Amino acid sequence: MRLAAAPGSVYAPHVTEPNVSPPERPSLRIAELTIENFRTFLEPTVIPFSGGTGAADAIATFHGDNASGKSNAIAALDFLLRTAGDLLAIDSPTGLHRRPTTGEVLNPEPGLLWHGEAARAGIKVTRHHGPHDAGKLMEIIARFDDARLGTLQLRAPPLLVYDEVQIFGTPEVRRRLLEFRTPLGSKRRPIAILNASRRALWFDDKAPGDAIQPALAEALLATRLSREPEQRARWRDFLAALAIVPAFAGKDISIDRPHKNGLPELTFEERGKSVLGLEELSSGERQLVILFAGVLLAEASIVAVEEPELSLDAKSQLLFRDFLARLVELGRIDQAIIESHIAAFDGPQVIRFHRAPGGATRVSRDPNETAEQAALSQAARAQDAQRQWVTRDGYTELPEPMRKDLGLMQGGGLWFLKRGRWEAWPDRDVADFLGEDEPAGSDRG
Repeated sequence: MRLAAAPGSVYAPHVTEPNVSPPERPSLRIAELTIENFRTFLEPTVIPFSGGTGAADAIATFHGDNASGKSNAIAALDFLLRTAGDLLAIDSPTGLHRRPTTGEVLNPEPGLLWHGEAARAGIKVTRHHGPHDAGKLMEIIARFDDARLGTLQLRAPPLLVYDEVQIFGTPEVRRRLLEFRTPLGSKRRPIAILNASRRALWFDDKAPGDAIQPALAEALLATRLSREPEQRARWRDFLAALAIVPAFAGKDISIDRPHKNGLPELTFEERGKSVLGLEELSSGERQLVILFAGVLLAEASIVAVEEPELSLDAKSQLLFRDFLARLVELGRIDQAIIESHIAAFDGPQVIRFHRAPGGATRVSRDPNETAEQAALSQAARAQDAQRQWVTRDGYTELPEPMRKDLGLMQGGGLWFLKRGRWEAWPDRDVADFLGEDEPAGSDRG
């Protein structure tokens, strides 16, 4: 599979089919996640990844205040998929089981895939995973969008060191999870979590400052030098992804090890003019490079990215969303989950989190726009507005001809549609309104 930028498109990868197509594997895309007694999820809490009638979100967007539970939901999904995979890899029959303390024989419940002590798999769970009720069962259930997989359920006491764990699911979901445990699996892990504010920890490694972390740099170099076609294709995918970024258009991008036993270094060359290292790029350019590399090299079915908007302007945020959407479309990943505080990554609906007065997380799935906002968006697009989504206050980015007509080419950061016509606040008016000497982000020359 190869990704390539096509003329006239934002990001249009194409697929180079292998000679022999592998059998289709069921998608791990999540349609619904139910969490109980895990961190801030006290009572059974349903997180809907679909509107109920259609397919689950290819890109699910989590919104909510800090500490509202967004990261906890991602952690619960990660805990379910990773723990189930680890336990199912143990040779545990699904017939009769005996409790280690009493010797009581248990008849397996329908769909029981594993029943035993988590300690047998080396899994140690601390109180960080359980919330307030140590005597209550922890339960996490994922319903998959692919009907062949059905559901996967983990049920256990909050502290699992010596306690029994039960995994319920279909034979198909067992087979799918076990694929990640063998060389025959198409990907290394079911889920990867990339926190944009802690990117040095993505691959369990650290690097000084804003340099690319050692493990990620080594993985990139390995893809370029590999003799495995799929790994070399991954390097080409990385280059094709960067080709959609205007700052990298026409530049030669490479990664080499300039010093023996040294760290691989990415370089960006504009022939006859300059050769820059990653650390010499702007913070936004570095962020895109590392986000693209992190997602591609994670080799995960589900990729969760926390706060990808950091250091990215509005156009770069949309480029990253387009990048994720194309990876899902091409089957490189099954689903992306974005935890964000901005609207750039929103689809028609978003998943909202908030903390109730008692401290428990509450979740709802809401339309991204009211009827009035939807009409505003439609009017903006009809007038060739360059952003697909209009903010809740009605602001969007006007196309250049409108900016010229309104005399805004020398400034003007806020535009809105009022009673059927576009109006604008020039930067100076915005500054006066906000009581500032000069508004942040002014584009006046």
